[in-house]
Amino acid sequence: MFEAYRIRPVLEWEGSDETRKFEAFTSLGQAIEAKAITMRREPNPHMEPRIFWTLYGVNPVLHGVRTEDAIADLDS
Repeated sequence: MFEAYRIRPVLEWEGSDETRKFEAFTSLGQAIEAKAITMRREPNPHMEPRIFWTLYGVNPVLHGVRTEDAIADLDS
């Protein structure tokens, strides 16, 4: 059971389901900066990186470590 929930911005880039890449950030500013860097480094007129929000469950501390798990959208 999760102790808390956290909504985090995630940057998605690449074009197809097989090559999609994701990275979660702690703030929207960090995600926007990473998006701008990605667009400069890997310009692609057919696929612009996008930022979306995802829900993470925050697990209780176990052996001195607190972890987060992305929560799957069961309705999609």
